[in-house]
Amino acid sequence: MLLHLTYTSSNWIVTYCRNYETCSLHEENYTISKSTDETSNTPINSSGSGISKVPELENTVDYFYIADDEDYKVTTLGDLATYNLGLYGTTITEGSVFYWQCDYYYTRGNQYLTNSSNKAAYINNYGMKIDFSGFITPDPSTQPGDLKLVNGRVYIFFPNTRYSNDYLDNNYWFEVDIE
Repeated sequence: MLLHLTYTSSNWIVTYCRNYETCSLHEENYTISKSTDETSNTPINSSGSGISKVPELENTVDYFYIADDEDYKVTTLGDLATYNLGLYGTTITEGSVFYWQCDYYYTRGNQYLTNSSNKAAYINNYGMKIDFSGFITPDPSTQPGDLKLVNGRVYIFFPNTRYSNDYLDNNYWFEVDIE
């Protein structure tokens, strides 16, 4: 469903678009916010003027952006389900990132895989699904796959098993390579 959002004198109006394929309003995406200035009724962007174009960050099988931030682009080895491990197989190095069944996984253990290996078992035993939507501040509710940010570097929480206060142990945080 596509909508038009317009602002008139003191109201926001949302309208359903019936013909979005030929509608000129759908050529680009915009972010619109209402001014916090009581004297202004003009939609403004963060710099205070007009409407701003939003960069479109697209997550793919080959890369994804953490917290929709272009500064935190993570490159993957592609879709593990279709990844060709070569004639003699290969060792997947610790810290590799894969796409697998609509999610992104970080791996450890330097495991040797061949094209006939059970890839689902590999992900279950040596992979951790990454919560790439944002960063967390480590605390008792931290879960495997959560990310933290330290001095511009990203780390994923990946304990062997989950015990109390594991989030305080730096040995369970593994750096995620950022482009």
